[in-house]
Amino acid sequence: EQGVNALTVHATGNWTSEATYGGLPRALSCTMAGAIRTAFDRLREEAASERSLEGWWVGLEATHHGPFSEVPLIYVEFGGDEAARSSGAGAAAVAEACVAAVTRSRPSDRAAVGVGGGHYAPAFTRSMSEDRYDFGHILPKYVMPEGLELLGEAVRRTVDGCRTLVIDWKGVPGAHRQAVLRIAESLGLEAVRI
Repeated sequence: EQGVNALTVHATGNWTSEATYGGLPRALSCTMAGAIRTAFDRLREEAASERSLEGWWVGLEATHHGPFSEVPLIYVEFGGDEAARSSGAGAAAVAEACVAAVTRSRPSDRAAVGVGGGHYAPAFTRSMSEDRYDFGHILPKYVMPEGLELLGEAVRRTVDGCRTLVIDWKGVPGAHRQAVLRIAESLGLEAVRI
């Protein structure tokens, strides 16, 4: 919609009772932050080395759409304007990221669940680019407060052993900030504001 050519990776699942694009209502797939990290890094390498991908944005997306899976799953994709959607270089970058995720991924010792911000998760993408955290599920502000009820599931289904809730503080509506902190405390998670 915005005409940005992009290479992205994210966990799958539905925070709300709508499952318009597959999966199950109010259910999150198992995912692995280490696999998301591997795919993210590979997409960045591909974008940097492939001249026809110059100017493409590489980032994370919030958890959304299906399929639903009990086996750890990540979703890697490319898109943008009409030319980008038929880009051989974009498809090759996604294929390389998928192969790397399957063959080289290890569980992350800094797995986190992200809370807040928009669909394209700029704060969490920046954190990944700075090599601070590896994200499994990301709960965007547009599914709050309903999605807050699934934060415990998001932590459990990030199979690396998530111990941290990273909060895009400005990206969480003020009415929900204290609820996020209470949930982090009740789950025994470190709450980090960025």
